[in-house]
Amino acid sequence: MSKIYFEMNDKEKQLRHIGDNIDYAICMFSEGLSGTGEYNIPSEEVRELHNRITDNLLKAYDGINILLKAVEEKEEVGQTLIFNSIGGATEINDIKDCEVYHVREAEGINGTEIVFHNTQSGMYRNLMIDDDGELSISQWY
Repeated sequence: MSKIYFEMNDKEKQLRHIGDNIDYAICMFSEGLSGTGEYNIPSEEVRELHNRITDNLLKAYDGINILLKAVEEKEEVGQTLIFNSIGGATEINDIKDCEVYHVREAEGINGTEIVFHNTQSGMYRNLMIDDDGELSISQWY
């Protein structure tokens, strides 16, 4: 599944970045490093090292892709959020130390959904505001 950067969660962003760097390194070793400078070891040994490095990078790249797919699948299969009406200030107080992660139109109702991210715990919580002004909030995930 291909997502734009702002649709990815933190793990997806990190894994994608690592995978891109590994992909770049594979290309560089496969094409041969260019530029000035000489090795002080025989050419055959350089080729063997390049091949071994490329093989290990390919294995690492495969592993990164498995992790990336697992993160994406978990998000797709993830639980449906359950929203509870806000009856007091305690629920709102829970999100006071959070940053706004994403704002979008709410699905299934006429209103707005605001996703909050707690940077200390790494967890998220959604706040729904319907067009009538009623607030509801999801559990942490």
